[in-house]
Amino acid sequence: MLVYVSAGLWSIAMGVLGMWFIVEPHTGMLAHRVISVSAGLACLCAAQLVFLECIADRAFPSPHQAVRTGVKGVNALTLGGSVCVLLMAVLIVSI
Repeated sequence: MLVYVSAGLWSIAMGVLGMWFIVEPHTGMLAHRVISVSAGLACLCAAQLVFLECIADRAFPSPHQAVRTGVKGVNALTLGGSVCVLLMAVLIVSI
């Protein structure tokens, strides 16, 4: 039960942070729309992966394998792409 509560709260917090990155205007490096959207997508995908791994897999132990792999794969690819954009932005800003 503690895993459900803590993972649920963590997933909600990361989802709210992701939406904040996407919706609100920022200053500094996050002022660029591509960077703030990438940071928001990274947070949202990470929130979904935490929810899928910690809550959905335990609440529904035998889902259809193709659906499970597809959803996790799309989330992981989007998370990886967003992190790559953020890393490139950090490297460009640091030069």
